[in-house]
Amino acid sequence: MALYSDLAAVYDFMYQKLFDYEKECQFYLSQLETYRCKSIIEFGCGTGNLGQNLMHEGFDYYGLDISPAMVELAKKKIPEHKLSVGDIIDFRSESIFDAACFTGRSISYLVDDQSILQAFKTVSLHLKPDGIFIFDPIDGDRLFKNFDTEEKIVEVFPYVRHARSKPLDHKKYTWEWTSEYYQQEGNTKKLIGKDTSTVRAFNTKILDPILSLAGFEIIHVIPKASYIWDDHYYICQKK
Repeated sequence: MALYSDLAAVYDFMYQKLFDYEKECQFYLSQLETYRCKSIIEFGCGTGNLGQNLMHEGFDYYGLDISPAMVELAKKKIPEHKLSVGDIIDFRSESIFDAACFTGRSISYLVDDQSILQAFKTVSLHLKPDGIFIFDPIDGDRLFKNFDTEEKIVEVFPYVRHARSKPLDHKKYTWEWTSEYYQQEGNTKKLIGKDTSTVRAFNTKILDPILSLAGFEIIHVIPKASYIWDDHYYICQKK
């Protein structure tokens, strides 16, 4: 996925404007305080935008991301010993945390049930009993009810993204997401990269049995505002 490797710096610049990380951090802080959590591991930590805020608030934080380029950028915001490059499918550590989060809709890139189950089991292994797990999948019911295939253009100067979506499986809620990134130079736009991914949305009917197999129960499902596609926060507890 070029967006998280060759275009990592572009991602970091654009998404700091597209996502409200301060608001997201406030949400996580409220949940961590509600469940009296003092430590948290973030799967899919990206370039560290959420992690640096959580650390600033005094939480014992650890971040993991599959992309070396993203982790390199995160090191500018978070101490290196608090970060690792790794895959949520098979990551293992001796550390145990009060809470875990799988952020940035990263679960969208796990398109088969077995991968999702393995990811949830990894999360469980790194949580204390009754630990809290929060993630933010795209709402498949809403997305596929009236699937939008029109090109979407997003501009965060000096970058511009042109993106299209094509549905693949209406039962599994998978689709192909293709994007082109341009840099504006005067009156012209220069193509700087392309990215194509197969991604997946979800609903509770899909997620609940997989979470149960991994040892979790859903406590709350909370709508989450987003600049594109409707999301929900799933707040789960280790059984």
